[in-house]
Amino acid sequence: MRVLQRVPLCFLTTLKVGGAARMVFVAERKEEVAAAALRAAALRLPLLPLGGGSNVLLPEWRGAVLLLRTRGMVWEDAGDTVLLHVAGGEPWDAVVARAVRKGLWGLENLSGIPGRAGAAPVQNISAYGAELAQVIAAVEAYDTKAHRWRRFTARECAFGYRDSMFKREQGRYLIAGITLRLRRTAAPNLAYRDLAHFPFRKPAARLTPDEVRRAVLEIRARKFPSPLQYGTAGSFFKNPVVTPCAAQKLARQFPGVPLHAQGKGMKVSLAWILEHVCALKGVWQGDVGLYEKHALVLVTREGATARAAIGFAKAVARIVREKTGLTIEPEVGIGARDGMRVCTEDFLPATKNVHGVS
Repeated sequence: MRVLQRVPLCFLTTLKVGGAARMVFVAERKEEVAAAALRAAALRLPLLPLGGGSNVLLPEWRGAVLLLRTRGMVWEDAGDTVLLHVAGGEPWDAVVARAVRKGLWGLENLSGIPGRAGAAPVQNISAYGAELAQVIAAVEAYDTKAHRWRRFTARECAFGYRDSMFKREQGRYLIAGITLRLRRTAAPNLAYRDLAHFPFRKPAARLTPDEVRRAVLEIRARKFPSPLQYGTAGSFFKNPVVTPCAAQKLARQFPGVPLHAQGKGMKVSLAWILEHVCALKGVWQGDVGLYEKHALVLVTREGATARAAIGFAKAVARIVREKTGLTIEPEVGIGARDGMRVCTEDFLPATKNVHGVS
């Protein structure tokens, strides 16, 4: 296991901001995951697992970081389905690409999402009407509290909208591998608006997983910035989920607001709110802003700091609350000195006015 000292977090996260981690463990084998956890515990350092660093914002980190770089995919025939066992360090989109090339269904709508496979269950990654919970079969993780390996079923993962048991117990479990259940039979999921209106050249029933994947990648390219252009963590905020009654009130107050069923509630398009109600799309404060092509995407440019990004995001949340009454939460995990805050109340108090935002 490689051990690095004082590594700037701007090199480890896609937002390209942050201070330095005291120590970084690079695990290329499964047993090194447990070794890193034990060493961090012996040094009394909090241990933060990072895949591609695509869903975190870290002003500073006085603990250790675990970079999971284990590789490997194993395919197992399971009758009408195929079980795909994936090492946690595999790049997520490479996993999707391999499955699609084999003509298997289930991952194509999740194309183009950055990060590593081990991080996917934490966030219960979702996109274009699909989410990981629909295909996950099992998760293998090291329990840093009990210091033993555990295997979780999909039910035990307690998945929710952009949520999971792993996210709620941030830092306790180090995910070393996942098992996905993929389908052989055609099952294109085109319910999401962007895909429903995509100009496919054949009927839905004749589409291949690869054709759906290419459509998703084309749609994403229109909405998300290139990592060469800006630092970004993709969608920074969660779409708020409200009761059906509250959704009806919002629809009357803001005609045209997109609403989608989410469990027993209704998911509100925050990107629409940010653009059409708050007029924040494309707005910058210093070197932090909301992307001009997708208001839900917070972006940074050279010179930005993690604290500036947090301050800007707080101001955005305050403006949304003032104009709509909606309380929004960051999808991105926000780090303190020695712990992670994900959906914290202290993210949302009123903040001072931000020039160029309100």
